[in-house]
Amino acid sequence: MVEPAAARPRGSRVVPPAELQVGSLASLPRDMGTGKVRDLFPVQSWYVPPPPPKPAPPKPPPLPFTYLGKAIDDGLVTVFVAQGDRNLVVKTGDVIDGVYRADSILPPVMTFTYLPLQMQQTLEIGVAN
Repeated sequence: MVEPAAARPRGSRVVPPAELQVGSLASLPRDMGTGKVRDLFPVQSWYVPPPPPKPAPPKPPPLPFTYLGKAIDDGLVTVFVAQGDRNLVVKTGDVIDGVYRADSILPPVMTFTYLPLQMQQTLEIGVAN
């Protein structure tokens, strides 16, 4: 059997708890958001920038030699080149200033290795005479 709820006398008021009373709202902190308006729906970009391009692999500087001529003696080719104001006589295996090594002399080209990068370069020397 269900009992009826306690009857309230007529004319009595329901008083809300103290935290809900109007006078108590004045005591709440009012500094939240003062002077600032927060965007509830900020713009969001989903763009992912591409990775930066990889740097170009190092390459040797242009050959500083100018071909002057060659001599062939008993099958051994000697090449005459100029480097700036210097004239050089180069044979296979020679190292020039610790920077270039003459790897092969097979007319019409001469192959050098740029030693700091261990990269080969060729110089046109013309056909064998």
